[in-house]
Amino acid sequence: MGWTFFDITVFLHFFYPSYILFKEPFEFYITYAFILLYLPLLITKYKVNSGVWWMLVVLLITGLFNVYLGNDTVKNFFKIYLNIGINLVFYGLIMDYYNYDINKMFKMYLRGALIVCAFGLIQIISYKIGFKYGYDIRYWGFANKWGITPGGLGIRVNSTFPEPAFFAEFMSPAAAAAVFTLIFRKNIFLKNYEAIIILVAFFLSFSSLAFTALFVILILFLVNFGMVRYFIFALPVAVLLFYFIYNNAEEFKGRMDGLKLLFVDDYLMEEKDKEIVGSRDFINRQYRVITKVHGSPLVLYNNYYVAKQNFSHNPLFGSGLGSHEIAFDQYNLNYLVSKWYVLNTPDANSMGLRIISELGLMGIIFVILFIKRGFVQRNPSSPDDYSWVIATALLAIIIIQILRQGNYTYAGFFFYGWLYYYNKINYEKKYAIKEIQNTN
Repeated sequence: MGWTFFDITVFLHFFYPSYILFKEPFEFYITYAFILLYLPLLITKYKVNSGVWWMLVVLLITGLFNVYLGNDTVKNFFKIYLNIGINLVFYGLIMDYYNYDINKMFKMYLRGALIVCAFGLIQIISYKIGFKYGYDIRYWGFANKWGITPGGLGIRVNSTFPEPAFFAEFMSPAAAAAVFTLIFRKNIFLKNYEAIIILVAFFLSFSSLAFTALFVILILFLVNFGMVRYFIFALPVAVLLFYFIYNNAEEFKGRMDGLKLLFVDDYLMEEKDKEIVGSRDFINRQYRVITKVHGSPLVLYNNYYVAKQNFSHNPLFGSGLGSHEIAFDQYNLNYLVSKWYVLNTPDANSMGLRIISELGLMGIIFVILFIKRGFVQRNPSSPDDYSWVIATALLAIIIIQILRQGNYTYAGFFFYGWLYYYNKINYEKKYAIKEIQNTN
C-alpha cells in the first residue's frame, strides 16, 4: 500500500496529538494546519453530505437559543460549533476522496496503529536501558503536550499520545482487529505478529481504558456470535480476566475501587451531607476524600453530578455546545474535593456526560440512533464478509469516547464516526446488489 504526502499528513492527525502551536482561543494542534490547508480543495471537488448541513443548522438554532437564555456564551458556543463543523465537513469529504473504500481506510489506520504500538514497545526497552531519546519524545522537539506516566514496568506506554488513556482509546480499534486475528486465526487485517505487537503495547499502557476496551470488544464479539450461546464460556473468562487485572494493575484497581465508592456506595454524597463546623472540619473532609478515592473517578463523578444537575434544568436540547464549563461553575462539588479537581471542566471528562449536559435528549437520541443504525452484525451466510469486524472495532472506540473522552473532535474522532456510518451503507449496498443478482 503506497502512501502519498496527502495520506501521511491526514492520518498523522490520528496518531500525533502531542504538539500544539498555541493554546488561545483554543488548542491548535500542529496537524490542524493540514486540515485547514486541504479543506478548501476538498470542498471545491466533492459534495458535502446533506445530513451534515441539517445537523449544523439544528446545532446552530439550539445553540443560539441557549445563548439568548443565558445558558451559554457566544464565545464558548462558536468555539465548539466551528470546530465540530470543520471536522464534520472535512472527514465527510475524506470519505469521498478515498471513494468510500472503508476497508482501505481501516487498513491504513491499522498501519499507523502498528507503528505507534511498536514505538510504544521501543519506549519500554529504551527506558529499561536508560536511553532517554528512545522513550522521551520531548527531546525530539514538537511534543509540548506529551509526558511520562510512571507505573507499569517503570513507565506506562503512551507512545506518541500525551498520556496512556489517550493511547488506549485510539488504539482500541486496532486492539479489536488484533483480538479478531488471534482468536479466529484469520489474517484479514493483521498478521499474527502484528496483532501481538498491538496487544502487548495495549496492555503495557496499564490504562483502565485499555482494560475497559477489551471488555467492550469481548461483549461486541459475543453479540455477533450469539450472546446466549457463548455466555457460559465467556463469563468465567471475563471474571478471571477482571480478577487478574484488578489484582496486578494498581492503577486499574484504584480506579475501580474509586468508581465503586462514588457511583455504588454514594460516598461523596454522604460526605456532602455531613455537618461541617469551622475550617478544620472542612480541611479534614477534603483530606478524607482525596486520600480515600482515586483522583480520576473523583473528576468523573464531579462532572457526572454537574451533567445530571444541568440536564434536569435543560432536558430537551441541553444548554448548548461549549456550555458545560459554565454549568460546572454553577453545580460542581469542588468544595468537597478541593481545587485540584477542576480538571476537564470544558469537556466533562466524558463525551456521554458532555452530550447529556450540552445537548440533552436531542443529543442522547441522536447517539443511540447513530450506533444502532451503523452496527453491522455478523452474517453466518456470508463468512467472507468482514464488515462486522470493522463495525465492532469502530464501535469500540465510539463507546470508549462516550465513556471517557469529552473532546468531541480530539485526534480526528469524527473520522471513526464516518467510517462506522459508511461501513454500514457499503454493507447494505453490497447485499442489495447480491439480492438483485440472485433474483435475475
